[in-house]
Amino acid sequence: MSDNTYYIAGNLTKDPVVSTTPNGTTVVNFTIATTTRVLDPQTSQYKDTGTVFMRCTAWRALGEHVAKSLTKGMRVIAYGKLEQSTYEAEDGSRHTSIKLSVEDIGASMRFATAQITQIKQQGMQQMISQSQQIQPLPQTPQAQQPMTPNQDPWV
Repeated sequence: MSDNTYYIAGNLTKDPVVSTTPNGTTVVNFTIATTTRVLDPQTSQYKDTGTVFMRCTAWRALGEHVAKSLTKGMRVIAYGKLEQSTYEAEDGSRHTSIKLSVEDIGASMRFATAQITQIKQQGMQQMISQSQQIQPLPQTPQAQQPMTPNQDPWV
């Protein structure tokens, strides 16, 4: 048996789009773009090898959390199952499309910080006790300084 779990780290190309199915299920669609960089041995410089745009779907509560927490340009890490579909275009040609049905997603901590809010579940209703805030780090390189206990969010 093969496992088609796929992990992707990249940036959201647009704000997530929320919609509802006819039976009332929340679905959120978004796209993650990722570019691989490789070292060119001839020039000793890094170069981009092309960008992959992965269409993604998050369902129900996960989709709602994505829509409330993530916006265009944020770097994220997501994983889920690849789904393939085939469709026929107006000209009669057949096309294949692949998307990621997201099982979990979060902000990348490489270039940002986040304040996490735990969701309290009460039956089918979920309540958010505080709003989630994600703040990008400054773009200028800074020397790594040890954190004091007051600065470390995990203490």
